[in-house]
Amino acid sequence: SRSATAPPCGTRLVAGGIVKESYM
Repeated sequence: SRSATAPPCGTRLVAGGIVKESYM
């Protein structure tokens, strides 16, 4: 939800888009 810190797992801003990460 924050664009300052990257969350451990979930949604992350990449290439100006939101990508769901599931590696944890």
